[in-house]
Amino acid sequence: MNLAFSLSLSLGYKNVLWMMFGELFGLAIIVIYCAFGSNFIFQHPNLFKFF
Repeated sequence: MNLAFSLSLSLGYKNVLWMMFGELFGLAIIVIYCAFGSNFIFQHPNLFKFF
């Protein structure tokens, strides 16, 4: 939030909105991969024991 605030003061809020959308999109990808990855590991007991 501090980064978005300082960039919006120097660049303007319209330019910073694109950065914030990119950050949210990247976070959503990470959350989805973590959810499906953990589900895959729990379905295979040998992988679960390995990790």
